[in-house]
Amino acid sequence: MTDIARSASARQWQAKWSIGIYSGPSPLELSPLAANTDPVFTAEHIPGQWAGFVADPFLFPVDGRWFMFFEIWNRKRQLGEIGCAVSGDLLHWEYLGLALSEPFHLSYPHVFKAGGRFYLLPETKQAGAVRLYRAHEFPLTWTLERELFAGNYADPSPFFHEGRWWIFAQRGLDELRIFHAPEPEGPWQRHADGPQWPGNRTYTRPAGRTIHYQNAIYRFAQDGSISYGNNVRMMEVNVLDPEAFLDREISRSPFLGPGESGWNAMGMHHIDLHQTAAGQWIAAVDGANLGCF
Repeated sequence: MTDIARSASARQWQAKWSIGIYSGPSPLELSPLAANTDPVFTAEHIPGQWAGFVADPFLFPVDGRWFMFFEIWNRKRQLGEIGCAVSGDLLHWEYLGLALSEPFHLSYPHVFKAGGRFYLLPETKQAGAVRLYRAHEFPLTWTLERELFAGNYADPSPFFHEGRWWIFAQRGLDELRIFHAPEPEGPWQRHADGPQWPGNRTYTRPAGRTIHYQNAIYRFAQDGSISYGNNVRMMEVNVLDPEAFLDREISRSPFLGPGESGWNAMGMHHIDLHQTAAGQWIAAVDGANLGCF
């Protein structure tokens, strides 16, 4: 969220992001879980008057409850922090508090589990490095595990594939970079064939968790070619190994986009998909409309 927050922070009216929950029998057949299609979590769920908007939701199920991590734009500090909420039914959420706050901007709190440990890989672009955090006490106490690699990277997205860990991240504004490592802590190596999609703002910025579906890998990309955060595109990864990479946009893309009116009329730019034990797919998404700050 860094780009739009900075550019709009001095205006009274700006894009105000909220969070919704979608569900469906497959990642390609999703609809709002709430009957009235309104967002299920907004800045108004957070006590006090300091939260400007919430965005970039990531879910994780633990013991029958869903924990959600997300960016909170702190109007007083003029930067992002990471909040956490919990729900038993994905519709009604209890705000638990801040999970992570730093002197620099935080967003995109990609939470995952490996080796019995909870990890958090947020965007820490302002710190000049990709920083990995580990839960000391889940879900609200996190400590810095290590800096994985230095650089100007947005929205790092980790996943496990064929015995290795991988990260997709955007460098600058228009190139996709890929890294791989034997463990989440590293050591991380830059992919031999890169950058991917250089000069392209349609496919290079990650837009949520990479998924495995029907024996294929899919990644999601924020389309910034029209405007910031306008829609989400779905990419099938056809080749991925330390030496080669190839992906393509699926035919039913853009995958998510702005509604005709309402909470997401200005755009949608994030999705976090999970398959339940019953085979249903659950997705946390965000959307923007104009709000008064």
